[in-house]
Amino acid sequence: RQDGEDYTYTIGSQDGEYSLQLPAGDYTLQADAEGFAASNKKTLTVTAGETTTVRFSSLEGPAPVNVTAMLEHDGMTERTDARITVMDSGGTTLRTVYTKPVPMGTQSFKLPPGNYTLVFNHGTNYIAEPVHKNITVQPGEPVDVTATITEELDPSERDWIGIEPHAHSGVS
Repeated sequence: RQDGEDYTYTIGSQDGEYSLQLPAGDYTLQADAEGFAASNKKTLTVTAGETTTVRFSSLEGPAPVNVTAMLEHDGMTERTDARITVMDSGGTTLRTVYTKPVPMGTQSFKLPPGNYTLVFNHGTNYIAEPVHKNITVQPGEPVDVTATITEELDPSERDWIGIEPHAHSGVS
């Protein structure tokens, strides 16, 4: 950034090396990498005809988030399928994940360090209010989250069929 405005960007090599040709002036640099938290910002003064090196060592890597969805109904609690919406601290949806069928009601995924809200939504055979869980992810420290969803309606008790159409893909 220069004078509060984005000036340019570059993409580094596999080794994290990068190079920019900038006119003389004062800049603020920040490094980002997919799956990592953004680096601390660094200020830099570029002098005409000189080379300046800036190293970023503050990028913090992702951590595993392990979730379990439980369903409470008829006085019993058991693992269940669920849709989980991952939102950042500003409420923006980042991704949606679904629990696995085996072992039922579980899923693991990675998130960069930061604060998130996981919203557990009902699965295919019941209707329930979403359950919100706030989590903080620290670099490399696993986060285990269990959400208990209280069944409000079992469609099969009314001869309804409950479905939630969605597609699973291994493409990333």
